[in-house]
Amino acid sequence: MIVSIDWLKEFVSINESPAELADLLSSIGLEAEDLNPFEGLKGVVIGKVMSVDKHPNADRLNVCSVYDGKNEYQVVCGANNVAKDQTIAYAKIDSVLPGGFKLKKIKLRGIDSSGMICSAKELNIHDEHEGIIVLPDTCTIGADFIEEYGNKFLKIELDITPNRPDAFSHYGIARDIAVFKNRKLSKIQFNEKKILSKPIIKISTEDDKDCPRYTGGIVENVCVGPSPIWMQDRLIAAGQRPINNLVDISNFVLLESGHPTHIFDFDKLDSKEIHIRRAKKNESITTLDQNKYKLNNNNLLITDSKTPIALAGVMGGVDSAVGDNTVNIFIESAYFNPVTIRKGSKALSISTEASKRFERGANPDGTLGAFWRVVNLVEKYADGEFKGTLIDYYPKKINIKPIEIRKSEILLLLGVEIKDDFIIATLEGLGFKVSKNNTGFNCIPPASRPDVTREVDVIEEIARIYGYDNIPTDHSLYGGYSFGKTDPNSHFQSIIETLSGFGFHQIYSNSLQSEDIANFPNENSVPMMNPLNKDMSFLRTSLLPGLVRAANHNIKNSTNSFKLYELDSVHTRLGNKINDIKNHIRLSGIIVGNETNATVHTGSIPYDIYSIKGYVYALLNDKLHFNVSIESADSDLYDKTYNIIIEDNIMVGTFGKLSEKLFKLLKVDKYDIYGFDLDIEEVVNQRNIIKYTPINLFPKISRRINLVLEVSESVGPILEFIELKCYKNLIEVYPVEIFEDKNNVGKNKKSVTFEMVFQDIEKTLEDKDVNPIIDEIIDIAEKDFNAKLRL
Repeated sequence: MIVSIDWLKEFVSINESPAELADLLSSIGLEAEDLNPFEGLKGVVIGKVMSVDKHPNADRLNVCSVYDGKNEYQVVCGANNVAKDQTIAYAKIDSVLPGGFKLKKIKLRGIDSSGMICSAKELNIHDEHEGIIVLPDTCTIGADFIEEYGNKFLKIELDITPNRPDAFSHYGIARDIAVFKNRKLSKIQFNEKKILSKPIIKISTEDDKDCPRYTGGIVENVCVGPSPIWMQDRLIAAGQRPINNLVDISNFVLLESGHPTHIFDFDKLDSKEIHIRRAKKNESITTLDQNKYKLNNNNLLITDSKTPIALAGVMGGVDSAVGDNTVNIFIESAYFNPVTIRKGSKALSISTEASKRFERGANPDGTLGAFWRVVNLVEKYADGEFKGTLIDYYPKKINIKPIEIRKSEILLLLGVEIKDDFIIATLEGLGFKVSKNNTGFNCIPPASRPDVTREVDVIEEIARIYGYDNIPTDHSLYGGYSFGKTDPNSHFQSIIETLSGFGFHQIYSNSLQSEDIANFPNENSVPMMNPLNKDMSFLRTSLLPGLVRAANHNIKNSTNSFKLYELDSVHTRLGNKINDIKNHIRLSGIIVGNETNATVHTGSIPYDIYSIKGYVYALLNDKLHFNVSIESADSDLYDKTYNIIIEDNIMVGTFGKLSEKLFKLLKVDKYDIYGFDLDIEEVVNQRNIIKYTPINLFPKISRRINLVLEVSESVGPILEFIELKCYKNLIEVYPVEIFEDKNNVGKNKKSVTFEMVFQDIEKTLEDKDVNPIIDEIIDIAEKDFNAKLRL
């Protein structure tokens, strides 16, 4: 929000420079920056146009004589509004304009020109460049422009946090300054008028929760024209463009008090009833920005009982807008439900000065004050007549709950004892109602502060006015210690370290996805209630799409071989209730490119399905000591899917080569990417306590056998059989080599080499101890698995 310093001075004394004022506001929680529009401006004075003659060699130029208080200078000017006896801003020779532009004496079409008669744009006041800026005749000729007139355009910009709707006004900012600096605050002045007992209009709502309060009234016989210069200057300084007296008055009151109002052309309404309701399906409205919007039930409307005339709290409709021929007006000053306005403006991607204030929480007690302020200004500057037609629709008064403040809690949180008189003066200055009790204070926040609902919120108000810099620094540590886990995912740290040791890099991807991606491959995703856009409208159900997008980004940036993983939450929906939404921690990873790059001696070795399988086994078997097996499965995530089984037939994840369907869905190029996805919570839950086993000092004996199998046969069943037999002293068995050759092994045959490791805890084993076991394994393999020993 842009704040006019000159406007602030109407409510509170400002002795600080713009930079000092910005620092002051920042210190009390309103981050501010000095926006000096005249930075670099030098040598511009107040001048007077003594004469204006046509340029002899150019139809659109004038030759003017300008008096600077001492001398007259000849200036060639192209503005169409320059005239004799005008008071103007005159930039003399050698003066400097914003942007570092230095003026010199020049010739324009053969005529000498000494300096420039400035426009508002050339002085960096606003963007209007249609003519020169004409100043009031009260300005002193020859005086410095900034000191005499330009200081009313000095301004600062505030970055206001969403919890401070009261700070979205000049009066609200002035109030904070007055309380912080202990200065007098002048209130906004307005006069209430006599009201008719039987107004000629009716106001109703479809749901009072959407519009708890609606104040409206009629002013007749207005004259539309330009607003007074002082009001235009205030609006310009605050970053607004003057339009006409009616629109400017509404904008002026909004920036002054922070309460939005709207003015309708009453004669354009089809009926004398104002009805506030939700939009119907496929209903539409054309707003003041000339855009036509298709509406839905999220949008709140102001109607003349039938036809929409405005988007409530957002923007007026063009069909009911005031114009040059407007005679009678209807003034709206309302309080709308912040959530309703927020949803409606976001649904249409519209953000206005009004919606910013309503969606943060306007002041329900400010509707009447804003209404009367508008009425007074319309009567004064548009010659309108208020004849008593006013309705203040307020069916259920909004009550604010009192908050108890304990002095002990103030001391505990701030670490400094603050006097009662300061606390009471601060809170009352900020609009709170305060009374003392035995332990501290009872206070009721003002209706303009919907963010203050707890004791700690009030203490924060006390702290920022007391001054954060005035609170002593305490380097000691004290207070209750929480024995809860500081990191709830710390039990995954060893897994993270293992993956890092494998060469994987961790990523964090967006947890929000589009509907089609989130529902791939299973349609059980969780929709967002108020999504920012359709690409972030559902919670993710898998980490793999984010990993693929990260891979695509890396490949596009010339990184072709890498390993990535993500450990994070996914969400699924099992029903339509909030308790049916489940959160799961998943671990997913991908490998891309080459396992070994090409050298002068060997070619490159790309990753394949065995590579990803190896990483899964290394993590689950070698690191976490699970018995791991795999089985074929079906999933649209992979071209060929394998389920990962641990311990007692518990399926904990999948792996495989990522499918072409996934790449098409993500609209990225197809690559050979292998991935895995693990229910890491289930893995951790199944993990057994590792018991210490003394080191066996006796040597191991290793034996190998070659078994010839059908190519289609898996070695898994043989390994499972051997493990189930629990042969004495056989501590490990695994395949080490697969060989296929139709001449040596046979057509559709493969030779698998198994390595078996034996060890005894009491003696050194000999052949006679292990040969019977090997012979039995060979016999059973031949009988039960049709596997023959290769000699």
